[in-house]
Amino acid sequence: MVITGDPMIEINKVEVDSRMVEADDLFIAITGQADDGRKYIGDAISRGAIAVVSERDFAESVRCKGIVTDIRGATAKIASRYY
Repeated sequence: MVITGDPMIEINKVEVDSRMVEADDLFIAITGQADDGRKYIGDAISRGAIAVVSERDFAESVRCKGIVTDIRGATAKIASRYY
């Protein structure tokens, strides 16, 4: 994982659905067969996400950005540490 920004920020909760993002959330942009979560990064940030994890870099500005090679594996690790 490549992290840019402030990795010590306090996260409110972890979300994979941009419509559910609230202030200070971490948004995980999961790429699936039917849809690509990266399309919703801008929406998640506008709803208050302060951190985003994705498999590819993105242009939107956020306080903390994580770029990973395996989004599902990263999601599992994040969830196990957060919850």
